[in-house]
Amino acid sequence: MRDAGYVTGMIGKWDIGSREQGPLDRGFMEVARSAPSKKPFICLRPDGSEVFRTDLDGDYMAEFVERNKDKPFFLYFSPNAIHSPSGDTPARYQNRSSARGKRKALAGALIAVDDAVGKLLAMLEKHNLGKDTIIFLTGDNGPNLGEQGSAEPYRGGKGKGTQLEGWVHTPTLVSWPGRIPAGKTYDGLMCTMDFYGTAAAVAGKPLPKRCEGKNLLPYLRGETTGDAHEELYWHNVDPQDAPRRNLRAMRWKQWRLIKYPDGWRLFDLKADPKEIRDLAKVHPDVTASMRRRHDAWAAELPPPDTSWQKDGRGGRMPEGWGWATDAKEEKWKGQKNTERRK
Repeated sequence: MRDAGYVTGMIGKWDIGSREQGPLDRGFMEVARSAPSKKPFICLRPDGSEVFRTDLDGDYMAEFVERNKDKPFFLYFSPNAIHSPSGDTPARYQNRSSARGKRKALAGALIAVDDAVGKLLAMLEKHNLGKDTIIFLTGDNGPNLGEQGSAEPYRGGKGKGTQLEGWVHTPTLVSWPGRIPAGKTYDGLMCTMDFYGTAAAVAGKPLPKRCEGKNLLPYLRGETTGDAHEELYWHNVDPQDAPRRNLRAMRWKQWRLIKYPDGWRLFDLKADPKEIRDLAKVHPDVTASMRRRHDAWAAELPPPDTSWQKDGRGGRMPEGWGWATDAKEEKWKGQKNTERRK
């Protein structure tokens, strides 16, 4: 997007890649600095006052649009404070939900994200940019079961539910007024990789060859029906990762094939979304065919890259207030006083 002429901005959580793969190193031109915090999600302003991190993120989104309103822009917002534990969520958000127990704080955190997105939408409306802006809103994984999150009608989520469909099957909202019809539902097989394909199509640029994402616009407009992908694959065999996150699985039509310690299991998600009945022996032909295709696909992958473990999880994030634009000038979050900037 940067090379296509867009101003690229990033706000929020970044815990992917090795230390040298932070957002400023990966094509983002403006990155909101990670503010110092009193608690995980309660930040301290320079004057000592407190601010909930999601509120701060919403302000940063509005600032980014205000500053770049006359230019093409691409903004990535990954809210930290929808992540557990949700106990820092201010009461003013929790009390707007009817949820009970641990779920109340989680629901409040979600309401806070909703308000932050509202700041973005208000700024787009202020500058008449709504019809020129496509928005994707989704989750990077299923619910936190420890905070009574739910993946209905599926099972699964973070923690002990990472082998189930509910961990990888999350809701998505897409908005582009005048370009995508409102109030419609698309339930074909697709994945977040398709956001890249769609963004490239909007920008009028080809996708890199290594990205297999599809342009979703024809599907969202109803011009094309069916699945965006005939098959989807998962293959995390990183020996350094938590065993619960190791995942070898495949989706095809209504079928889900997944490797468990005792062998491959097959589920019909249309008839059995909670994955109760293993049908591997009932449909051995389906099992064998899907396994062959998964194994052939996995054989083309490089071995796991465990370099991210050398200096902690995730790329470097600039620390402080305001916006970072030059990696050479930044102090990095978690950086020791004796560590030189690179």
